[in-house]
Amino acid sequence: MVAELLTDPLWTVADIRKLIGENIIRVFSEVERVRDAMVAEGVEPVEEEIHPEYLKGKTNCTYIFD
Repeated sequence: MVAELLTDPLWTVADIRKLIGENIIRVFSEVERVRDAMVAEGVEPVEEEIHPEYLKGKTNCTYIFD
């Protein structure tokens, strides 16, 4: 996918970097900031698992290319 986007003049290298990682890093940084704020206020963050019923058998992150 990334190689294909690199050939598209509408996508810049900066756009692709955001797509493949910088946005995720930004989101996780915000999650950690909220977690730290909760702990500072004496509130223990809760981590919950997704019930398997909602996953509908999709438990991996792989994609098979044709």
